Amino acid sequence: MNIGIAAATVALTLALGTAGAQERNLVEPGEPGPLEAYIKTGESESCIHVTRIRRTEVIDGQTILFHLGRDRIYMNRLPRSCPGLARERAFSYTIRGSQLCSLDIIRVLEKPIMRTGAACGLGRFERLELRAEFEEDDYEFELEPDDDDE
Repeated sequence: MNIGIAAATVALTLALGTAGAQERNLVEPGEPGPLEAYIKTGESESCIHVTRIRRTEVIDGQTILFHLGRDRIYMNRLPRSCPGLARERAFSYTIRGSQLCSLDIIRVLEKPIMRTGAACGLGRFERLELRAEFEEDDYEFELEPDDDDE
């Protein structure tokens, strides 16, 4: 069935995509937190298109960032804290159609065997904008010129 294959693919993709996030250090008191790089726009959506999701970032047991391309970031604040989400930083969901919507269910993926744990409902997707001082253009690497350019 396509839904089963799609769900397995999404689960594996999210698990692999968030592996590095699990290893990051916790924010020290007085340091900026991960959400301080963003401004809330006041815009929200009930659903986002699954095909546009490039990566996810679990902030804590109740907050997930969905990165849709370079400049589209949505924060999903779950109605309740999701047991194990902050620790595991990986989740899966079942695709019904082409969108992920508020009230859809995510399942925490427990590592290292990737079995499913707690099931939690999503909230609305709130659009965020990256603050100017954190824009990716400021952190791009300069490429060495090609031999042809000399």
